[in-house]
Amino acid sequence: EEEAYGISLSQLHNIEMGDYPVPVCLVDTGYALGHPDLPIMPPEVTGVDNPPTGYYERDTWRWDKDFDGHGTHSAGIICGTRENDIGIAGAGKIPIIITRALDDEGNGRESDVRSAVEQCKNAGAKIISLSLGGDVV
Repeated sequence: EEEAYGISLSQLHNIEMGDYPVPVCLVDTGYALGHPDLPIMPPEVTGVDNPPTGYYERDTWRWDKDFDGHGTHSAGIICGTRENDIGIAGAGKIPIIITRALDDEGNGRESDVRSAVEQCKNAGAKIISLSLGGDVV
């Protein structure tokens, strides 16, 4: 049995959690669709492609691909499957909308992030999750 920060995994999976119908939109590096610990079907997970401007290859810029892993990790905190006794346990059955604003190395442009946030709003998200950082000039 694994323990993380003093909480055993089996105890964590036994905590009763309800369903939360408030849509959350994740703006990040994408989502590894098919990950064994994450939802794979609507209405629990949907996505919006956000092709960036400029130098990126548009056909590889899909919400359901995540070569960096950060977006998938962040999605797990929000909506990781609780009933499978593996890995992480997310906050509950939360509908999540994925839009990709960062490339395969986690880099992006302000204009792409702004566009992704707008897409989140248009998709009906009530909460938008952004994990952004970088150098300050």
